[in-house]
Amino acid sequence: MQSVVLSSCRPQGCSFCRVIPEIDIWRAANLLLKRYGDKALEESAARADELAAQDDYNGATVWRRIADAVGQLANQIPPGPLQYPRHFAATLTRICASNAICGVKLL
Repeated sequence: MQSVVLSSCRPQGCSFCRVIPEIDIWRAANLLLKRYGDKALEESAARADELAAQDDYNGATVWRRIADAVGQLANQIPPGPLQYPRHFAATLTRICASNAICGVKLL
């Protein structure tokens, strides 16, 4: 009778990719902004490019996610209503004038 031995170790050739939690991506992005300031996006993109050049595509993907988070954290546009160009606002006003239920308030 043969005994079956189960091993918790994965074979060396396994391509299992551990998923980095989203909170860790945002933590890394925050640290990059604190360390590099305005250059944080460039630094994260450079790191992604370095890893891709070394054929570490999983690492490059993680650093692209970090670069995206850096871009969102560094966004200086305040939230709020969009500021439409004047010609767009004039066109929208003409359209809404013919439609009493439009409900769009233009600034």
